[in-house]
Amino acid sequence: MTQPFHSKIEQVESGIIEMGNELVANIPKTALALLASDTVTADEVFKADEEFNRIAAELEQLCYMHLALQKPNGPELRRTISSLRIIADLERSHDLVVNIAKATIRMVGYQVDPSISKLVGEMARQAAFEFKHAIEAYQKKDETLARSIVTTDSVLDATHKDLLQAIFTAHKSGNCEIEVALQYALVGRFLERIGDHAVNLARSIEFSITGDLGPDIETITRMENR
Repeated sequence: MTQPFHSKIEQVESGIIEMGNELVANIPKTALALLASDTVTADEVFKADEEFNRIAAELEQLCYMHLALQKPNGPELRRTISSLRIIADLERSHDLVVNIAKATIRMVGYQVDPSISKLVGEMARQAAFEFKHAIEAYQKKDETLARSIVTTDSVLDATHKDLLQAIFTAHKSGNCEIEVALQYALVGRFLERIGDHAVNLARSIEFSITGDLGPDIETITRMENR
């Protein structure tokens, strides 16, 4: 393996860890901004997405250069492919965080039922928890930690169901306007999807180590609902 490859792949992996850490910080920060109608913080997250996307594109280019110029195989190839998959999942996850920031701006002036606020906060903490461990597993090349994320994601899915029920209940009792119900249902979906991307990261990490992707998120969901 040539030294240029080592240099490039280390740069990619360092960038992925930085992107992941920023995402882990922004998930609960943006959820808190939503609940507090903090449009200043929401706007900061929205504006930061351009730089996040620029870094993602730069890291992707490094991966493509390696594939084209080095023609890797075996573990090297898996490492590069996994990095590309992870970059894409990080970028899409941050897009979902930005969607929550946009909801913050739309929800200024609306009151939120406390039961809904509590569950949104729980979902944000769980989503950040999953990504934190995914990035740690990536950094340490820890297959066991990566696999554990699939299990912990079921907690996020269960909380999402609780949130939807809380929205229905609050709306039915007159404590949740239709605009609020729709926006918070979407926010719940955004957070649930962020958890799915964390599971995708776990699968990519496992692939880079073992060559086995494991079941996809749809298969996992079907297995859990049996």
